Amino acid sequence: MLDLVFISRLQDGQIRITDVDENLDDIGFGSLEIKAQTLVNEDDMEVIRDSLEPGTSAAIIVYEESWARGVASAVRKAGGEVALHVQVPRDAVDAAVAVAASAD
Repeated sequence: MLDLVFISRLQDGQIRITDVDENLDDIGFGSLEIKAQTLVNEDDMEVIRDSLEPGTSAAIIVYEESWARGVASAVRKAGGEVALHVQVPRDAVDAAVAVAASAD
């Protein structure tokens, strides 16, 4: 995985965001190996935040295509569903990775 953001809307409507740089054990993703690159942006998170009902959560995952089947399978086995799957063109990924690398 290249990036991960976990967003929860609590019952009272407050939003909790857990970024890949934080302790992922609290949200059940502690065992994942993630190359911490900032590829999920505010626009991506806004789409998810706006669609979450109180008491629900979503994960925004940026992964290499080789992980697609495994991640989708694990989500389904856990009782979840893949609501949106977007394949980003390789040129856009290369540009985002270059920008993230230059920010370090």
